Amino acid sequence: MKKVLKIILCAITVGVVIFAPAVAYKKTSSVESFPKTTPTYKTVVKLWNIDVFEGGIGSRGDFLSKVSLGFKGSGTLVMVISHTVESAKKSVEKGEIPDIVSFGVGVDFLTPYVKKLSETEFKGGENGGQTYAYPWCRGGYFLITKTEDNQPIDQLIVSQNEYNMPYGAINMSKLSAIDTVFEEPLKAYTDFLSGKGALLGTQRDIWRLQKRGVSFFAKPLEKFCDLIQYVAVTTCEESKFSVCHDFCKYLLSNGVQNKITEIGMFPMKNNPYADGLGQYQLKNTEYTVSPFTSAQFIKELNKEFTAQKITNDSLLRFKNVLKRL
Repeated sequence: MKKVLKIILCAITVGVVIFAPAVAYKKTSSVESFPKTTPTYKTVVKLWNIDVFEGGIGSRGDFLSKVSLGFKGSGTLVMVISHTVESAKKSVEKGEIPDIVSFGVGVDFLTPYVKKLSETEFKGGENGGQTYAYPWCRGGYFLITKTEDNQPIDQLIVSQNEYNMPYGAINMSKLSAIDTVFEEPLKAYTDFLSGKGALLGTQRDIWRLQKRGVSFFAKPLEKFCDLIQYVAVTTCEESKFSVCHDFCKYLLSNGVQNKITEIGMFPMKNNPYADGLGQYQLKNTEYTVSPFTSAQFIKELNKEFTAQKITNDSLLRFKNVLKRL
């Protein structure tokens, strides 16, 4: 599905922000013990992190704050603000626009502000042949059962978020079940624990089960994945574009990608895990959904699939929104 990206001209402002941290001194401090200079930042970059799917074992917002300290931009401070889809949308309606946004599928209200980036080999963030977003971490779908041989599946409990399409994993993995139910993630997980059936879950469920010490079997469903966290430049200040672009590329660097395991997610190229998530082959993912897909479209299609009211038209619209990687 192609979508026209509007170009919005924003006013250019340039400023210098000086942060003077509070420091407590001993009563008998020597001259040498006082800070000689206070940190001066020529550029302050505001980054919004918007989560639309469950992560792994930690906060993506906190992780971005941590790794931003290692960004060697010239006099740049990256301020990370965590938002829900709803709070971010309200802020945009008030005229507040971030310089950078970390996001997933369903945040199309920021689409008019995204800027063109240099090319990358992962095509999920392309639109009309141009790159507008980089993927910096991802999850994956799994068929989780209590016994290794669980065919045929009597009941399949599908973990369903508002903006994600787990039925894509069902369709492309050719899963079939006598009964299929879609539930919000935590309820799907607890119902699986109570013994009600097999679970179509995500990396989050793998971590939950491992922490709980539950025995389970997990089969990776790799062909389709829309559990991808992207980063895009949305700044309204032309003078900030270069440093924002550099920060986006910084998130793809080996130094940052090697730390993705701290939040229990997959880096974008190599799977570093041994057990649990280690079976998942990232290179086997063939399809995703554009992060610029209309949120309303996704909600309408999800309603049809979760209500089991799937028609040939529903399947065709789903296929049309897929992006081949």
